[in-house]
Amino acid sequence: MYHLHESIWIGVEPHLVFQALSDHEWFLKGPNLNCQLVKYGREQKNGQGAIRKVVVTRSIFTEKITAFSPVEHYEYKIQSLIDARGRSIPLRHERGWLDFSAENDGTRVDWHSRYEFSLPIVGNAVEVIVSWRAKKVFASLLQRAKSELEINSIIKLK
Repeated sequence: MYHLHESIWIGVEPHLVFQALSDHEWFLKGPNLNCQLVKYGREQKNGQGAIRKVVVTRSIFTEKITAFSPVEHYEYKIQSLIDARGRSIPLRHERGWLDFSAENDGTRVDWHSRYEFSLPIVGNAVEVIVSWRAKKVFASLLQRAKSELEINSIIKLK
């Protein structure tokens, strides 16, 4: 099982960071990346029970929000992964989660994902390649969020 972890400090209060990063369509966007909420959560639009479709390049992840504790934590589970050719990829996703904690007048965000590919012979190699790419994507998304949130925070203070 591969465990991916990225962490970043954002100079904005936790409730605003959580609000932004739990807005799946806002947070999961970028070059060759798009997210569409296909089912709203039970109590909140982006909350527990929500289902999102995340398109990365031409691969499609279908993910379900499995836990949602505003300001502190949310979890998701990848239900399926379809490659660019329309084939299902044998991925076992234990869970992914984001933790938010107050730190030095800002927010520490920790993003984790635990998974493995059930591919005979090449499974480990695929995990290494995918993990390297996913780590870059996670870091990029967190950095973009940090930049946008901190800039908006400065603008609002003026």
